[in-house]
Amino acid sequence: MVADILAAVIILMGIGSGVGMMWWWPSGLDRGERVSFGAVIGLAGLAWIGLVVLMLTGPGLSAWLTIASLEAVLLALVGFSLRHQRQSGRGASTAQAAVRPGYRLIFRYLWYGGWLLLFGWITWRVAGLDESGMTTAPANNYGDMAFHLSVISSFAFGGNLPPESPIFAGIPFTYPFLVDLLTAIPIGMGAGWRTSFMVVNLPLLMALVGIMESLGRRLAGSAMIGRLALFVFVFNGGLGFLRFSDELRRLVGRSEGLNEVAGLLANLPESYTINNSLHLAGSEIALRYGNLVTSLLIPQRSLLFGLPVVGMIVILWHLGVSEEDRSVRRRVLWGAGLLTGVLPLLHAHGFLAVMMVAIPMALVFWRREWIGFFVPALILALPQALWLSQSGVRRSLFEWQRWWEAGEANPALFWLANTGLFLVVLMAMMALMWWRKDRRLLFYLPFLLWFIIPNLVRLAPWAWDNIKIFVYWAMISSVVVGQGVALLVSGRRMIARGAGVALLVILTLSGLLDVWRGLSPVEKVVLLTREDLRVAARLRETTEARALILHAPIHNSPVILTGRRSLMGYPGHLWSHGIDYAEREADLREMMLLTPRAPDLLKRYGVGYVLTGEDDTGYRDRYPLVFVEGGTRLYKVGE
Repeated sequence: MVADILAAVIILMGIGSGVGMMWWWPSGLDRGERVSFGAVIGLAGLAWIGLVVLMLTGPGLSAWLTIASLEAVLLALVGFSLRHQRQSGRGASTAQAAVRPGYRLIFRYLWYGGWLLLFGWITWRVAGLDESGMTTAPANNYGDMAFHLSVISSFAFGGNLPPESPIFAGIPFTYPFLVDLLTAIPIGMGAGWRTSFMVVNLPLLMALVGIMESLGRRLAGSAMIGRLALFVFVFNGGLGFLRFSDELRRLVGRSEGLNEVAGLLANLPESYTINNSLHLAGSEIALRYGNLVTSLLIPQRSLLFGLPVVGMIVILWHLGVSEEDRSVRRRVLWGAGLLTGVLPLLHAHGFLAVMMVAIPMALVFWRREWIGFFVPALILALPQALWLSQSGVRRSLFEWQRWWEAGEANPALFWLANTGLFLVVLMAMMALMWWRKDRRLLFYLPFLLWFIIPNLVRLAPWAWDNIKIFVYWAMISSVVVGQGVALLVSGRRMIARGAGVALLVILTLSGLLDVWRGLSPVEKVVLLTREDLRVAARLRETTEARALILHAPIHNSPVILTGRRSLMGYPGHLWSHGIDYAEREADLREMMLLTPRAPDLLKRYGVGYVLTGEDDTGYRDRYPLVFVEGGTRLYKVGE
């Protein structure tokens, strides 16, 4: 409990220092933006501080105390500076919030409180512990969670710096790992897994709420449009709800229908946005564009940084192209360049997305101040890009692949099934903006590259990962779609308002169903059993921090909680990361079976320990036994 509190304090100090630094920022941002921006910048800064300290000291009490001390000093300096600014009457001018009527203030509290409750509930379920072992939810997190646990453990317990792949020992770790390193700081201080995920995930998710509201205000002139955009973005989904409506109609017509409907809602039998299909216009269409929360924000953790940072960059771009004051333009574009420069290790696809749009954006709205964007962006990003380029992933990138995951299906039907009326409303609003000669359309058009290019080119070893670019298109496009919904619900005629509400329901029902299912017991899955947890604890007690362990290549081996190096992890993870593992997989098979070549292979790879089951295939007769835990045995095979 004490460690959990201390870990939360460290994270709060990081957020506080970031928010405080944003009050140094000259005019251009309002208070809400300074808080949202500051929370993200503070946590990113804490991650970078942690990276530097752990590089210098390795994990241990001294490292965690050093990180905490640096954050405390930084927070104190920021506080002292702000106090001096107030006393001297200097500093950034911040737009004063207008006095709001009581009902508006109540709405604001309810709005943010509702998102806090939802995201807190979701994050609380990410890493649970009960009599069965370690659990996770939603179910889409089952595979990804194991990978992220191995990354976090490698920093917290294994001293994995400079980063080496925790699932394929011997090669650089070319993955945007800073969100996991940030989570490793509370873990290294002794906090529990649940607390560590909560204190990192929740502030970043809440910052996204504020940033989406700001995008609506900046790009569409209304914070309410930003709120509608957030709702559409978070609960995205296509027409998968039609499967649910078919089941609902079938139950309602039966005598026990109401009870069965309640049972259906409590135990939704399937996902309605991904890993499913929909019969549409005589074709069976794959549902592949999963819900933001259940398919991306929770499983793909680097998006927790990527989405808010890219949203901040877009806001600064908008300020840069609309502001007449040259000094303000220079500052905001320079700030956008700094944020872009730190993106590669926060979210590599986010950096790719920003640079994809930055060039046409600069050409369309060219002013000399854009140089101030590109110079810091490229200088800061270059060493990170060089690090990330060390893997063999390049060989499978930028291959021609039309229509993403549509396969043989009609692409128009595929996107209709996967996004519902989102694209329809988006195109209608673009046509309306063009007809009205709305200059905001010109600012939006470059972002269409985030939809066009992933529909044509493979941008990741696993083609589905192109969704990491699509998601940025969806974030910005949700503002345009939100304008369409707002036009209807604010109409004078009741029929227009009803149509607006119906449109909002159609846009979000599939996503709402999937999020509800993700919060239900249906999607709570056991990741590691109680025996696995005991094995992991024994491994940490009996092996060196940088020990190399040979184990079965399953995704949820107890090794993922130890920080020890794995000779080869789960092939599904390796394949999706573009790692060529065929030769090592064949050698691993020989080592696990202890064939005549196995002793030489163990020496060649530098294996220190072998983790086996009860059928240890001869290891007990040849190598010393370190421990037995249930049906698991650990043998020492190295020097």
